[in-house]
Amino acid sequence: MQENLNHHKPVVPDLIIFDLDGTLYDQVKLKNLLLRKLLFRLLTFRTSLLDYRIVACFRNQREKKKGYASARLLEEQYEWCAGGLKLPANRIRKCIETYMYNFPLSFLNRMKYEGIDKFFTMLRKKQSKIIVYSDYPVEEKLKVLGLSADAVYCSTQPSINQFKPSLKALRLICSEMRCDPKRALFIGDREDTDGEGARLAGIPFILVDRKKANKGIFYSNLTDQLNLNYD
Repeated sequence: MQENLNHHKPVVPDLIIFDLDGTLYDQVKLKNLLLRKLLFRLLTFRTSLLDYRIVACFRNQREKKKGYASARLLEEQYEWCAGGLKLPANRIRKCIETYMYNFPLSFLNRMKYEGIDKFFTMLRKKQSKIIVYSDYPVEEKLKVLGLSADAVYCSTQPSINQFKPSLKALRLICSEMRCDPKRALFIGDREDTDGEGARLAGIPFILVDRKKANKGIFYSNLTDQLNLNYD
């Protein structure tokens, strides 16, 4: 459920934690485009069927392991598919880096939600700290989107090593940013990961409305709700 911020005098959060995929850009639209691109590459022999199977396996394994924690999380995520497909883990890693981390970058900026640039700008004017936290690597995607954050966090970094929902990750973020969870705000596109993690940490949560975000309404409304347009 979307958090109601329509109080009489909205208080701008000290810390805004953004999910990345599906929150700053339309992930559904990107996935559909990438599927068409990969199928074309498959038909023109520039991508193998094995690569296609690896990507599908990797996504499925990740989805099954929400909240999973391990000191070897970065390595294990590749080993899961390696065992099932009977391939070296390094072969899995190379394919995922190519088709999930690098290949989408060329198409990412056109999927960015309208109004997100202004929202970031207005938050900075109010001196709110901006954090981007994702299950997947953040830096390159954020750069392509033309956005910057005060800090970025990925679930596979050694200080977290847990997929969303992760109380550990959100406690770490609030601790390093020296922010009371009640003075933070988490914005994400999934109730079962972003929303659940926020609830565990006692952080207010807002669920992204994809349709409104694509029309430029979601972040515009949020700017107004937080009174960011006013001094």
